[in-house]
Amino acid sequence: MLIGLQYLRGVAALMIVYFHAVGPVERLTGTALPVSISGSGVDLFFVLSGCVMWLSTHDRAVGPGQFLLNRLVRVAPLYWILTLVVAGLAFAAPALLRSTAFDPAHLVASLLFLPWPNPRYPGLFPVIIPGWTLNYEMFFYAVFALMLPFRPAWRVAGTLAVLGGLVLVGQAVQPGPGVAAFYTDAIVLEFGLGVLVGALFTARIAVPRAAALAAFVIGLGLLVALDGALPKFLAASLPAALVVGGLALYERGAAVPRFAPARHLGDASYALYLSHPLALGVLAAVLAKLGPAASPHWLPVLAVLMVGSMVAGSLIYRLVERPATEGARRLVRPRARPAPPAVAPAR
Repeated sequence: MLIGLQYLRGVAALMIVYFHAVGPVERLTGTALPVSISGSGVDLFFVLSGCVMWLSTHDRAVGPGQFLLNRLVRVAPLYWILTLVVAGLAFAAPALLRSTAFDPAHLVASLLFLPWPNPRYPGLFPVIIPGWTLNYEMFFYAVFALMLPFRPAWRVAGTLAVLGGLVLVGQAVQPGPGVAAFYTDAIVLEFGLGVLVGALFTARIAVPRAAALAAFVIGLGLLVALDGALPKFLAASLPAALVVGGLALYERGAAVPRFAPARHLGDASYALYLSHPLALGVLAAVLAKLGPAASPHWLPVLAVLMVGSMVAGSLIYRLVERPATEGARRLVRPRARPAPPAVAPAR
């Protein structure tokens, strides 16, 4: 992956952690923090996903089945482990969890990446609440896999046609809350925008570094300025595409400095994303127990929540995600067949 996009994964994850830390900070200190751009972390992730899927397949002969297996091996192990852990807690100690109740059908749907009504948290949320984005990711992977047998131009067009067609149907029919509304939400277009960004990158169209940097800066500015002011596609999806595209195209023409902590944050971004609600809950409970010993000022509380979540995410990445993913890869990796015994030549 491009190093700039790797950094951006970490930044997007931190934006989401901050977004969810605002509530605990307000409860603990009485201070309401601004949210603004932090709510766009998911939009950046979805555009990044579309771009990375294009970059990782455009010059490789990979079939739909192998592609889907690769993505399952990458996404599922950590998610399944954390889902089972939380479901076990919900079953054995339900008082510990506010947003999760044990329900077998809901658990199975969560493990299968299917949107399903959460028995306690209103909406189609899985056992691990942030996993709702993975339901969209898996759906996009399925659409993209169907396009892999086609030539690149048709692959882009087909992906956009399917995603755009679903959104148009949703706008025309206006389905009520449920699975139909979930898959026809305009947020799915962000994956298509990412595919477009990836296709522009691999097309080798000359884009001046200054123009790429300007697109990146303008995208960031629009994410801040348009927060909630316009429909999501205009206020977040298109600006997120400018951010991802500008950064990728800039790196094509200029070296991005290597910074080990930022790269590690990008590596650990998936573990951070999935684990941060649990980390925030534990840290907030500890701070609440400390009472007067905890600072009433919002900054130290926010710092504890953010840094604590990053530490937890990094540990889970190193101790759980990497071993589990590598184990899954070994399970599905084709085993080399033993060479047939040598046959002596006929005399």
